[in-house]
Amino acid sequence: MPRMIRALDSLRLDARHVLRRLSRAPALATTVVLSLAAGMASVITLLGVVDTLFFREPVGIREPSRVVAIGPWSGFARTSYPDYVDLRDQARSLESVGAFAFWNYSARVGETVTPARGLLASHTLLPTLGIAPTAGRSISPDEDRPGAVPVVVIGSAFRARHFESDAAALGKSVRLAGVEFTIIGVLPGRFTAPDMSPVDFVVPIENAPWFGGREALVNRDYQWVRIVGRLRPGVSAAAASADASLIYRRANVGVRAVDQTTLAKETIAVRSLADARRDPTSASAKIAVWLTGLAAVVLLIACANVASLLVARGIGDAHELAIHVALGAGGARLATRSLLEVGTMVVAAIVVALVAATLAGKALVTLLLGNTLVAPPLDLRSIALTALVGVVTCVTCAVAPIARVVRTSPHTALGNRSRTTTASHRGALRGLVALQIALGVVLVSEAAVFVASLRNATRVDLGFDLSRLVVADVDLRAAGFTDTTAIGAETRAVDAVRRLRGVVAAGMTNAASLPGYLNPPVRVPGRDSAPPGIDDWEPSVSSVTPGFLEALAVPLRRGRLLTSDDVTSRRAVALVSERFARLYWPGIDPIGQCVRVGRLTTTPCATIVGVVGDRLGSPTAAHGVAELYLAAASAALPDELARTFLGREIAVRIAPGRPDITSELQQTLLDVIPALTSVRVRAADAYLETQTRSWRLGAVVIGVFAGVALALAALGVFSVWSHAVATRRRELGIRGALGAMPRDLAWLVVREAL
Repeated sequence: MPRMIRALDSLRLDARHVLRRLSRAPALATTVVLSLAAGMASVITLLGVVDTLFFREPVGIREPSRVVAIGPWSGFARTSYPDYVDLRDQARSLESVGAFAFWNYSARVGETVTPARGLLASHTLLPTLGIAPTAGRSISPDEDRPGAVPVVVIGSAFRARHFESDAAALGKSVRLAGVEFTIIGVLPGRFTAPDMSPVDFVVPIENAPWFGGREALVNRDYQWVRIVGRLRPGVSAAAASADASLIYRRANVGVRAVDQTTLAKETIAVRSLADARRDPTSASAKIAVWLTGLAAVVLLIACANVASLLVARGIGDAHELAIHVALGAGGARLATRSLLEVGTMVVAAIVVALVAATLAGKALVTLLLGNTLVAPPLDLRSIALTALVGVVTCVTCAVAPIARVVRTSPHTALGNRSRTTTASHRGALRGLVALQIALGVVLVSEAAVFVASLRNATRVDLGFDLSRLVVADVDLRAAGFTDTTAIGAETRAVDAVRRLRGVVAAGMTNAASLPGYLNPPVRVPGRDSAPPGIDDWEPSVSSVTPGFLEALAVPLRRGRLLTSDDVTSRRAVALVSERFARLYWPGIDPIGQCVRVGRLTTTPCATIVGVVGDRLGSPTAAHGVAELYLAAASAALPDELARTFLGREIAVRIAPGRPDITSELQQTLLDVIPALTSVRVRAADAYLETQTRSWRLGAVVIGVFAGVALALAALGVFSVWSHAVATRRRELGIRGALGAMPRDLAWLVVREAL
C-alpha cells in the first residue's frame, strides 16, 4: 500500500511538472496539437468517405453477406423493370428480389413545400434487405400496383423536419407531384438506399408519380432500375449469376432491340453491394482515392513538423536533463514525464481532429458526390491508425533525447552542450524541415494541375452555349396530359415564355436539354445494323418544338430548322447532328434521307431536313453525340415514347443584362398550365458545374491541403530555426565579439535555412 501511495504521489508530481512545462511553452504545445490534429482530421475524413463509398454495408441490413446487387449498377447502366419481374418470379437461386430507382420531388406537408429525394421501390425491396419500419408498416403487394391507394414510408430525417414524433406522422399525408400520399410507416434512423445514398421517403415503384408511367413497367428497352437480391442459404454469387443470365437471355430473345448474337453471350453480374458500388473508373472513386493519398501526405508533413519541434526542444532540454540525471533522476522517471507530456498533447490533438473530421465529412460528401452519399460516420479504424502514427512520432522524438542523455555521462553532456547541439542534431533538423517543404511543394504542384484542368474544362466548346440559358422542368404527364393533348399545352407554354421580356428564344423537349438522355432503337432503311464507330449509348433521340435548338444556340450546318408547320401538321421530319450524318451516311448527302425510330416497322420514316452541329456529352468527351431531333408530335415518334415522355424541359435563352427570370418564368408556366404540380427553374451552367465537380473538388480540397501543408512547413521552419538561433547564441555572441557584423551573423543563419 505505501508503495502504491508513493507511485500515485510521484505520478501527481510528474503531472504537475508536465502542466508547468506546457504552460511555459504554450506556442510549442499549441503547434504540436494543431499540427497533429490537421493531419489526423485529413486522414480520418478521407478514409471515412472511401470506406463508405467502397466497403461499408448499408445500416440495418439483415445478414448482409447474402444480399447481392444484380445486373449493372455503375454509371448510367441499369436494368429494365420486366427483367426484375422475371428474376422475382423465376430465379430459384434467390430467396427474394427487389428493384429501386430514384426521383426528385417537391414534397408538400401542410403549407410547407421542400425538395425531397424519393426512393421508388418494389414492395419486395425492404423485406429483401431485411429492414422493417420502426413505426407503422411497410408497403404491401396490393399497394404496389398502378392505380392503388397512394401510400408512402417516410425517412426518420423527413419525419423530424415535418412531424413531432413517429406516431404523429402515421396516417398523415404528403403531397407529391399533385398526389396525396398517406404515411403508413417511418424508416429506421440512418436508413439509406442500397447504394448508400440518402432518401427522404419510399413510394411503391408501380404507383409512383413520375414521367415514366406504365410504359416504363413493360418496355424491356427502357432500362432504369437497379436490382438487389437475397441469396438462398448455401447458394454462391456465381450460381446466382448463371441462373439470372439464363432467365435474362430466355426472356429477351427476339424482344429487345439488341444484336441477338451478343445477347446470347450476355451474363448478369451478381456481386456484393460494396462491389457494385466499387467502380474504380468513376470520377468520384478516382478523386476519393487520390485525395486519401494526399491526406496521408498532410499527415506525414504534420508528423515531420511535430518531430522537428520535439527534436529541437529535446536539444534545448539536454542541459536540463543532464542536471536531473546528475542529481540522481532515473531514466524511467524522465521517460514517464515525457510520455505524460506527449500523451496530453496527443489526446488534445485527437479531440480537435474528431471535431474537425465530423464537420469536414458532411461538407466533403456534398462536394464529392452532390449529396448522393451519406456522410461517413467516424471510423474507429482510421482514428486508431492516425492516432498510432501520431503517438509513435511523438514518443520516439520525445524519448530519444532522454535516452541519449542517460547513455552519456552528465559531465560530458554539461561540458559539451554547444558542440553536441551544432554537430549531432542539425542534420536531423535539416532533413525534417526539408521533407516538410518538399511535400508541401508537391501538394502545391498538384493543386496547380487541378486548377489548370478546371480552367481548361470550363473553356471546352460543348457545341451549345450554356451562358444566359435557363431550363424549366415541367411534368405534363403528372399534370394529366396525354400524348394527344400535351402538344397544345406545349405550344401554349412555349408561346407564353417567348413573350416574356428579355427572352431571345425558347423551346421544349420530351427528353433533356443535355444530349444522351433517350436511346431508343434507330434504323436506316436498307441497313441491318448500327454503323461502325457508334457508341453503345448512341444515337440520342428527342422530340423538340421549334425554338429549342435556337435557345441552345446549336448551329445549323445544312438544310433548315424545324418550323411550327412541322408540328401542327405532325410531319415526319427530323434534324440530325453532324456525327449522326457522318456515321449513317458517309459520303452521302443526308438531306432527304430517312430514319425509323423504334422497334416497329409500321412507324413512319422521318425525313432529314437539316444537319446541326455536334454537342458534347461532357467536357472530357472525345467526340460529339450522334443525335436525332424529331419534330414534336411527329408521326415518326414511336407510340411508347409519345406516351411515356411528354414535354418535360423548356430551354430559355435570355438577353444580356436581363435580371433573374426564375420567379417570372415559374409563374407564367403555372398560369398557362394550372394543372402543373411544380415548376423548377435552374441555370443551365449548373450542368457544367456537375460535370467539373471532380476538378473543382480537387482544386479546392488539394488547395486547402496545400495551404495547410505550407503553413505547417513554414511553422516548422520558423520554430526550428528560431530554436537553432537560440541554441547558438553563445556561438553568435563570440563571433560578434570577434568583429563579425550583424549582417554577417544574419546571413550565417539565413544561408543555412535557404
